[in-house]
Amino acid sequence: MLAGLGGLGALALPLSALASATRLTADKPTMSLGSGRSLIEIEVPARAFVSIAVTGPREALLGFALLGDAAAPVRARGPLEEDGLLPRVVSFRSQDDVSVIMALVDVVDPVEVALVWATDADDREPTPKGLKDGVEAARPLVGFPAPATDRHGYGLAAPGRYLFARIDVVRSLMTAFEKTRKRFKSDPIYVGDASQWDGRRPKSDLSQPRHISHDG
Repeated sequence: MLAGLGGLGALALPLSALASATRLTADKPTMSLGSGRSLIEIEVPARAFVSIAVTGPREALLGFALLGDAAAPVRARGPLEEDGLLPRVVSFRSQDDVSVIMALVDVVDPVEVALVWATDADDREPTPKGLKDGVEAARPLVGFPAPATDRHGYGLAAPGRYLFARIDVVRSLMTAFEKTRKRFKSDPIYVGDASQWDGRRPKSDLSQPRHISHDG
């Protein structure tokens, strides 16, 4: 489960027993965490494709959970498969207003936590000249968001770190899945491997690349 924790004991602890929460924001989108259990406040930009990533030694993660009502859809409809390895990535579409969610991170080694996002305004096709001159950038990769409701017509099958694609591709697929669900009253279509968070072939991080749809 996407927001699963490697032991119920961590969630059973009262929040007062944890260190004071630190905060990730658009102005401070990354932070370092030491070993142990940390509670983080995350200020989520409005109307954005948002990813929260924990990076560090591959087997450092003991538990990760998103807390609070704003994170309920992510907890309910996360990937069917999560292997407990880092990087751990949770992706979703944010609400119409800036919101705050809480993350509980439990690790045995120091890690980095990052807040990454893109908006529909970033879905602009660059010109060859703009790219060459360095005044325009390629459209960003975004994590395929956990569906907010079953009506969206899709689910996530692979670990979040393997569910990245260019923003225009993700938007087009989301529209197609919702239309398919509405027209045919079909079961959800599950999204498997796309690209890694770094644009390489899925499972390249484990030296087991899964498919050859693109080169890293």
